[in-house]
Amino acid sequence: MADLKELALQEAAKDLLDQTDLVWFHPVNEGKRTKWERAKFHSSGGKKGVHDILIFNSTTIPGSVFKVKYSFFEQLVKLFFCERYKGVSIELKIGTRKLTDEQADWKKKFISVGWKFLICYTIDELWYVLTKYYPSYVSHIKF
Repeated sequence: MADLKELALQEAAKDLLDQTDLVWFHPVNEGKRTKWERAKFHSSGGKKGVHDILIFNSTTIPGSVFKVKYSFFEQLVKLFFCERYKGVSIELKIGTRKLTDEQADWKKKFISVGWKFLICYTIDELWYVLTKYYPSYVSHIKF
């Protein structure tokens, strides 16, 4: 089961994300379960190690590799060198905790299908991620 610090971070993340119009959810796959509950969880499609926050909105981050004098060319270069993701998967961690083997496997799976994967250790880091990847969804939020 997640400890209280990680639970507090998850609750703060929920409060922040609920202020946006992002399509997101937190898969409830942590916690202690009896042998019967574990079997039911897995038989109904539950997956161990799925990340804490899944945001289904696609995102594009303009690149800034080159500075070209003419804005038309600069726009073309930025378009060519931008990062595009089908969604963002975020794992929340406290302190120096690392990804579990199952979480590392999910990281590879999400990246392989065009998603961005990130780890956030604080609510401030999550805010930074949201402002970088989804600026139009958070511009109205006072943080």
